Amino acid sequence: KQNLEDRKQRFIVRSNAFKEFILNKNKCRSMMLLSYFGEENLSRCGTCDYCRERNKLEFNDIEMESISNSIKVVIQQKDMLPHEVALRFPNYNPEKIAAIVRWMLDNGELKTLQSGLITLKSN
Repeated sequence: KQNLEDRKQRFIVRSNAFKEFILNKNKCRSMMLLSYFGEENLSRCGTCDYCRERNKLEFNDIEMESISNSIKVVIQQKDMLPHEVALRFPNYNPEKIAAIVRWMLDNGELKTLQSGLITLKSN
């Protein structure tokens, strides 16, 4: 009986990991797989669906992370309309900032309120 319970528990863990792999749109697929198998030195593959979508923004990893973190800081201070976010970054092309905001919305880092304002997903 204990053996069956152990097998059932392992099956549930594997099923949940598979479900997370399929449904997660916020992480590189290769990184998820490597993490599942215990690897610690992880970097984006650049070729999975997540990485290809992120690469469309034409920012490297450091630039993307820096700008998205800056957007989070700005929005954490005050919810704002999408075009207002772009105005806070005059050194960047407004279309690129808008693309990053869209990407952050699509990937669950930000959300749109009924008023049209953008806020952090955790709020």
